[in-house]
Amino acid sequence: MKTLRTEIVIDASPQTVWSILDDLDRYREWNQVLPRIAGRTTVGEWIDATIGFTGEDQHAFRAQLVRIVGARE
Repeated sequence: MKTLRTEIVIDASPQTVWSILDDLDRYREWNQVLPRIAGRTTVGEWIDATIGFTGEDQHAFRAQLVRIVGARE
């Protein structure tokens, strides 16, 4: 299984950040790389998304959520 790991420091409370990340319907408002993302943010569930920059080829993919630690990761 491939794993992607990244880290960034954000000047907001973990609860604020988590509420934004958990609102899949509004991703396109702030994340142009993921113009479509849908599903349930629950461990074991699948997320369906499209990745790509505006004007470039976009690719659909599915990802299964294997770990969620609320307001943390």
